[in-house]
Amino acid sequence: MEYLEFLEKARIAFEFVSEILDCPILQKEPQLKQNYERVCDLLFDIYQTAGKLAIENTNFDDNCIKVWRYENAPTMYKELVKDDVSWIAFIPNEVLEKESGYIPLLEKRTGFGCCEVKKFKTKYGEIWVGCHV
Repeated sequence: MEYLEFLEKARIAFEFVSEILDCPILQKEPQLKQNYERVCDLLFDIYQTAGKLAIENTNFDDNCIKVWRYENAPTMYKELVKDDVSWIAFIPNEVLEKESGYIPLLEKRTGFGCCEVKKFKTKYGEIWVGCHV
């Protein structure tokens, strides 16, 4: 299993258990609800750790900008912004330094992000999210 697949499975497990917390049966059984809440907290911790591991262990090419359509991007990137996103890009630190942080093709008012480009720093570079509303 790869890190991104592990991250996705952790997300699914967390969401599944979170949905059960609203079950009427748990409202009647406080001890059972408390156990589910503890499991949910642990799964959330696992999910956060999986995300960090996925970022730290992804094989990034230092000279390559990676761009995905929103629906094809790694889940950990898609969860940064969920509103009216069309494109997501990863720009390695080496490219950012070489270009002084300015990548004209990925800036605001382009096909990448006609309304806004949100930028998130990571240890290995930046994740840019192109928004269209």
